[in-house]
Formats: sequence, C-alpha cells, structure tokens
Amino acid sequence: MTTLDNSRINTAVLLCAAVFVCGCAPRTPFERAVRGADEGSWELAAPGLLARLVDPDATVVIEPLGEVDDIGMMTAYATPRLRASRVQVDPFLHPIHAAPEGGTRLTRRELLEGGHLEGLELAWLDDALEAYLVQVNGSAVLDWVDPVTKASTGEATAIVWSHSNEHAYGSLGRMAIEAGLADPDAMSLDLLRSLHAADPDGIGLLMMQNPRYIMFRALPEGESINGSRGVPLVPGVSLAADPCHETGGILLVEPINGSPPRIGLVHDGGAAIVGPQRIDSYLGVGPEAMDAAGRVVVPVRVSRIRFKDVD
Repeated sequence: MTTLDNSRINTAVLLCAAVFVCGCAPRTPFERAVRGADEGSWELAAPGLLARLVDPDATVVIEPLGEVDDIGMMTAYATPRLRASRVQVDPFLHPIHAAPEGGTRLTRRELLEGGHLEGLELAWLDDALEAYLVQVNGSAVLDWVDPVTKASTGEATAIVWSHSNEHAYGSLGRMAIEAGLADPDAMSLDLLRSLHAADPDGIGLLMMQNPRYIMFRALPEGESINGSRGVPLVPGVSLAADPCHETGGILLVEPINGSPPRIGLVHDGGAAIVGPQRIDSYLGVGPEAMDAAGRVVVPVRVSRIRFKDVD
C-alpha cells in the first residue's frame, strides 16, 4: 500500500470520526457509501459524478435488485505483473496470444493442440497457471526479461483483452473440486497455485477442459488498461458486472457481513460474472492487488442508482 493510500485511509477515518462527533453521521447505506468513496479515484473515472451524487438538488433513485432475501456475491480481481520473454526460451514456454484475423470459434483444446495460434504469440511466461490466469483477469503488465540472461530489461508492456472464442467459461476451481482435489470451503487462488506446483500436468489437464480462450493486444505506452467493455479501469471504482447492467451504470453494493457499503461503476464484464447481483471489483495492478483480490468473497445486496429527472 502506498503512502498516498495510507494518507487517504487516515483522512477517511478522521472524517468519519468528525461526522460521528457532530451527530451528523449518514443514515443510509447510500450516504455511507458516497461518503466513503475516494474523491480522486472517482474524479479520474467519471469527472463530476461523485459531486452530483451528493448534490442536495439532485434526485437520486435507488433500485434494489431482486427480492429482499436475494443475496448476490462480490469477488475482486486485479491486473497481474509478470516476468515475460518476447521469445520462447526455457523456462518461458507458455504463450499469450493475439487474435487471428477474423477471430475464431475453436475451443481452447482445438486452438492449442491444433497449433492454430502459432505465430501470434505476444509473449511467453514461465508458469502455465499464470498464463491461464491472465485470461481470467483479462489484462496484465509484462516485465520483459533478456532471453539469454533472464535479467529484467527495465521495459514493460501492458496487454488487455482483445477477443474471446465465444465459448462458455469453465471454472478451474470448480473442476478441481469435482476432481476431488480440494474441499469447496477451502478453494482459493493460493490453493490452486499449490495444486499446480505439486502436479502441473494434472492441473494442466483441467485447464484444457475450459473451452473458453482469451486473446490479447498490447497497449501503446501511456494508454490506460481497459476492461472488456473498452472502458479504462480505475481501482476502487470499476466493477465487472453482468450484461444486464449498462456500461457506466452506478451500483450500490451492500455487504451483509457488516463491511461498509460502497458504490462503483460498471466498466467491465466477464464470462463468470453472471446475474444482476454478481459483482467483481477491480483493485489495481501488481502482487499486492492480486493478493487482496484473492481474499474477497463477500455476500452482498446490489442496487442500481440513477438520477431522476425533475421537471
């Protein structure tokens, strides 16, 4: 966590304490969520929108999704930062591909075993599971290494989702559970990594059973990392959500475990993010964000927020 992050957290704590002392604490989940939102991140994601949400002259409508007893789920994701080679050289043997011209409808197995993506390699990674997880996350920052010395060159390239083969997503965690490799209550990203380290061939066979395959494009230097909806992702604001939510839509997410409510913007989607109350929160780039994302599994209630036009 950066010094700036700590400063923001400390400021938020002091503001909350001051509000409590004044006896003006926000009463509704929406008010608490807006007060807890990071102004800088929201201004970057949608200039002026947070100010409009707190404008006393604006009429905000909150529309709960589903029935009172309907509970959704919030997870989180992040952009990994990984060592990569521009050429195939041991141990960098696992490719990240660009899309073929015209796209493809072939399954993962057909694409890889048939060699249909040969020559379209954007990068080579040194871990098969990490190459697979880049597809799950939809983006990565690649730190290039010298193919001979394996030392960092100091260069980096961001890659983002470009195309999919349009097949349904198969969960690797669910497949591992069904194969008897893990208990459902114990499944986590760390456990998957441990299972892969112990039996890379076995987990590799499970990965091949997921028919969905994601292809990427390299970003020009300075261009923001986008989600699958083509919108730049902002940590702490951007959400991946079901297609029933419009891009840029505002959602109120209320954890039922007592954690603070939050608001976010629909900037992304995902094959595993299905249903109006299924939310995936974007946490940023790098190992700390990835570790934090792997720990987020929270039952929630989700509401849409919109502005009502007043004549």
